[in-house]
Amino acid sequence: MRKSILIIFALITTIFASCDKVPINGALDGQWQIMEMEENGTTTSMKDKSLYCAFQLHVCMFGSKKEGVRKYFCKFEHTGNKMRFYTFTHRSAYTEEENIDKLITEEELGIILPWGFYSTDCTFDVVELNNSTMILSANGKKITYRKL
Repeated sequence: MRKSILIIFALITTIFASCDKVPINGALDGQWQIMEMEENGTTTSMKDKSLYCAFQLHVCMFGSKKEGVRKYFCKFEHTGNKMRFYTFTHRSAYTEEENIDKLITEEELGIILPWGFYSTDCTFDVVELNNSTMILSANGKKITYRKL
């Protein structure tokens, strides 16, 4: 009887110890830095601009060292070789009176243009995605990221 209890206890302990949550987005999950943008055959280094995107679950947080790394948010869908970004929001200043995220409209598109987003609902082709590099392409623009 005692041996059976020990075996069951060891089995249960092994099961719980081996459980690990797998990221739902695979290699996409994590923080990325924009390294370069290519448009109309001209490549521009973006490394010194320190523009970042972080992916987790169905949310993309993006920003910069200047603006704050978690300044802007959007929802995203990654299906096959397509990635759609939509419902962009801007994190307000944290004050007692105002602590909300504000929806970014098409009229405010200039806010998100530095990250290569061309609309408040935009879709990119995923040219490459692995544990170190991501390349997205849309509207004649190619954006290269490195994983941090």
